[in-house]
Amino acid sequence: MLEFVLNNDIFILLIDSYIFMKTAIIVATYNFKKWINEFFEKITPILEKRDDIELLIIENNSKDETASILKALLLDDVENKTEKEKWIDTKLKNTKIYFSNENLYFAEGNNVGFKKSLEDNCKYSFLLNQDAFLINGGLEKLEGYLDVNINTGSLQPIILVKENNRINASGVSLNYLHIGYDRDFNKDYKQENYKTGENINYGMGAAILVRNSILEQTGLFPKEYEMYHEDSFLQLRMKYLGYKVELFNEPLVSHDYKFEASAGFNKYYFTERNRLWNIVCFYKIPTIIAIFPMFFIMELGMILYSITSGWFKLKIKSYLDFLKGLKKILKYRKEIQKTRKIKDRTLILEMTDKVYTDNIKNPLFNIVANNLLWIYYKFLLLIIWW
Repeated sequence: MLEFVLNNDIFILLIDSYIFMKTAIIVATYNFKKWINEFFEKITPILEKRDDIELLIIENNSKDETASILKALLLDDVENKTEKEKWIDTKLKNTKIYFSNENLYFAEGNNVGFKKSLEDNCKYSFLLNQDAFLINGGLEKLEGYLDVNINTGSLQPIILVKENNRINASGVSLNYLHIGYDRDFNKDYKQENYKTGENINYGMGAAILVRNSILEQTGLFPKEYEMYHEDSFLQLRMKYLGYKVELFNEPLVSHDYKFEASAGFNKYYFTERNRLWNIVCFYKIPTIIAIFPMFFIMELGMILYSITSGWFKLKIKSYLDFLKGLKKILKYRKEIQKTRKIKDRTLILEMTDKVYTDNIKNPLFNIVANNLLWIYYKFLLLIIWW
């Protein structure tokens, strides 16, 4: 009789060679210095606890000392010869850093992480902002839900604002004109108000778990979006392919979130341009025609608002850049319309009939615009059956 004897070291080596990472935590950084100490203080215990997760950091050519601080994490033999545009191992367990030659923004920066996650055969990818922190064993809870709900493409936990422990987002609500806003922003969290597994329009990219097998079907973020609405694009793709986008009803992430006016003006530019691209990508032509009268009225209102609040030039730039990028966007549209499995009506029934946002504090908007949006939404439900 033949006998095979393996010592412990060889046995462990053989087992390790067949272990795949379950989840990649993906963090795209830009001017990360402010949060870097707290981030690693919170993330390191998670890495030490688990052998089946990895941390992928994409450093987007920050203008502060982020890159030099991150280089201190590198292995001694690569510390002084750091290469860019390549993944580099670090002293932290299962942690790699990618130093980019340019700012790839949120969309393409996270795409670099997505590609590595897929290459490493991870089951899930967890997007996490550089200023967001996992709490309450959050990752395990989210993974556990996706493990048993195989038709769910992405899962959003309740995200709290770090400063006041109020809700940052319980998912993102999407109006039928593709105006997105944080659901329940600045409200007190009460668990009875939320149900794990409830449908949301889409999850905020600041903290969301994505199933990689579905990501391979949808493709990655459109890099042309740069930032804002790339998350709605990806998750609408999931819905159009018949998958679910859902909420986990516990507060599992704390976000150091502040809406600052100067950052807000750039945010308006990106959101305004990118939501126009989303309208082109996802609606059928008859739907675009049907929403156009209300769209035109709202655009006049947004132009007036941009004039009074100081970002009119950025609003005009959003139109010009929308047109410049339209050729590429039409290619996305062709693929989306060819592979879609749901009707426009199904999507519109999920969308909101008004817009509730703390970013625009204007009685005229809240009273007049929202009532017009609501009336027109009822009209759309009467005519859109395709």
